[in-house]
Amino acid sequence: MMASKDTVKMISALADDRRIRIFETLAESDRSDSKLAEMLGMDVSEIREQASILEQAGLVISSEDDDSFDYCLDPQQVAVLTGFFELVLNKCSPPKCC
Repeated sequence: MMASKDTVKMISALADDRRIRIFETLAESDRSDSKLAEMLGMDVSEIREQASILEQAGLVISSEDDDSFDYCLDPQQVAVLTGFFELVLNKCSPPKCC
């Protein structure tokens, strides 16, 4: 089993604690950049920068609303990522694992 380039891109995008925090928060509900900044103790510019990386990886969808951005997770891409990890877990049987 080889991970697709898209899966690798998604996993790479999550290799940062700020992006994981944004991802986890968006899993709860869609949020604006200012609300994410407030909740996560980050600057709006930092939220936008990190969310852009998640968006480029296909995990997040953004929409512009006046002078702010709203973000949500892309459920189809999250399902692809979930499917990858389920495949890995299904191949890992107790006798083969540490």
